[in-house]
Amino acid sequence: MAVAHDTGLYGLRHDPQTFRPSLTAAREAPIDLFGGINEETMSNEIDFLKNFAASTGRSGFGTPGFKLDGTNGAYHRFTDKTGPKMNGQRWAATVADVMGGYQRIEKGKSPIYAVGRISDGFVPPDRAELGDLPEPGEKDPWTPAAWLPFWHQETHEVLLLHAANAGSRKAVGNLAQAYAVHREAHPDQADYDPLIELNADHYDGKHRRIFYPLFDIIDWVQRPERLLRVIPPSAKALDLVALPSPTVDIPIKQQAPDFDDNILEERGS
Repeated sequence: MAVAHDTGLYGLRHDPQTFRPSLTAAREAPIDLFGGINEETMSNEIDFLKNFAASTGRSGFGTPGFKLDGTNGAYHRFTDKTGPKMNGQRWAATVADVMGGYQRIEKGKSPIYAVGRISDGFVPPDRAELGDLPEPGEKDPWTPAAWLPFWHQETHEVLLLHAANAGSRKAVGNLAQAYAVHREAHPDQADYDPLIELNADHYDGKHRRIFYPLFDIIDWVQRPERLLRVIPPSAKALDLVALPSPTVDIPIKQQAPDFDDNILEERGS
């Protein structure tokens, strides 16, 4: 196993033999799939198909998810919370497809997301724009979150990391910064992703120990051409009209289980 060193960024380490520094991500050019077909007509058709696909999958993203349990430092798939931990496993992160925004998960209701792909220029709305502001002492129904797709080198399976607490979101942000620096230094490697070893670290909170992701960058690996790409849920299907549609048309996988709604809130961490 390669020795990883702290980069000075919360939740991120790198192997000095393979890590190459960076600063701003260059966006890949949109894919033109339709040549001479009327672009406006085709765009509407694609939007309708995306809305239908999103409405048929309860999770919205159509991709199985996983997360780090902030109480014990274990990574688990949402479908196998009592199974083997994912800690120490190596997965490549498709940082170009990282998504950010807000989620609203209420018991007995389908999740609602105000989320977009960051590389498309999406800026999460101000909390006040979403409405339903909580009264003092009440729990906010909207939670800030980030979503980062990972893929397995051997099986090409795709999982979506759900980062809904402060430590997880910060770790995802720092990984995005490392990816941007790498892309700037190596513009010919637009299809390369960081190979990550899933680890965790912790700090002692006021009442208990709190764990957060530690993403050890082992190498940079080329992304398969036919890899599943994850897109944000459809705004129209979820009754949100303020969000732009993604500009890159990518396949949507079949229905997957809901995201876990037992979200660890770490206020002020």
